Amino acid sequence: VADYLQADLARARDIYGYETAQIDAASGALPFEDKNFDIVFCSSVIEHVTGPKADMLAMNDAARFADIAWSHQTRFAEEIRRIGKANFVQTPHRRFPIEPHSMLPQPVIYLPRPMQRGLMRAIGPVWISNVQPDWRLLDSEEMAALFPGAQIIPEKMAGFTKSIIAVYRPG
Repeated sequence: VADYLQADLARARDIYGYETAQIDAASGALPFEDKNFDIVFCSSVIEHVTGPKADMLAMNDAARFADIAWSHQTRFAEEIRRIGKANFVQTPHRRFPIEPHSMLPQPVIYLPRPMQRGLMRAIGPVWISNVQPDWRLLDSEEMAALFPGAQIIPEKMAGFTKSIIAVYRPG
């Protein structure tokens, strides 16, 4: 388990027995040598790598949110590619009919950010998923840009692309 927060790493280590690594808060670098791992497996994480959580959750400017989030997602993808000889990175697809974090209909991700945040704050206590939008969902083209040379595999559900997986195997 890798994280920025020492308290979360201690919990993962003490309660669940995970080996942990602290991410450098300034650079986003993982504390591993190049190609240290045979494979890096990352499931439903990259969409949350958007920047400092408190700042991003409070941000109302959707374009600025997207720009900052993309820069953090790009850096994270670079680290995955740097530390692994191969990778398997999965993320929910932006255009699936149900936004998987909030369990709201997909158009919620296109609402103006203040409206999106307000809606989730208002219904959260009575809805099945009480979350705030700290994520930036990706599509297949963005995954291909983040993981050049990887095979981009769509995971389908009811005819829709539910998630996308970037699989890179050297060779």
